[in-house]
Amino acid sequence: MALVQLKELEEKLSATRAATICALAQLLDLKDLQTGCHSTRLAEWAVRVARELGVDEALVSSRPYRKGLPLDEAVRRLLQASGTQFDPDVVHRFSFSS
Repeated sequence: MALVQLKELEEKLSATRAATICALAQLLDLKDLQTGCHSTRLAEWAVRVARELGVDEALVSSRPYRKGLPLDEAVRRLLQASGTQFDPDVVHRFSFSS
């Protein structure tokens, strides 16, 4: 019974993370191109949300289904996906601590 409840909680957490990331992406799409300050604030907020969600840890930590990435590989992948999967302003401001 407890295992079923744990699985349900994990699914809810995953759905909440996905919804948060979707909302964040929508906010970034609303950037005012005339004011760099607005874009900067949104990028900084995105980094804070990503850290709270554990994005940095998720990339470098081992999971039951895969081995964690070395820090330099995680950074390389973020930079490679900058501009396609990730907002370049957010990637530029995101820093990893080893």
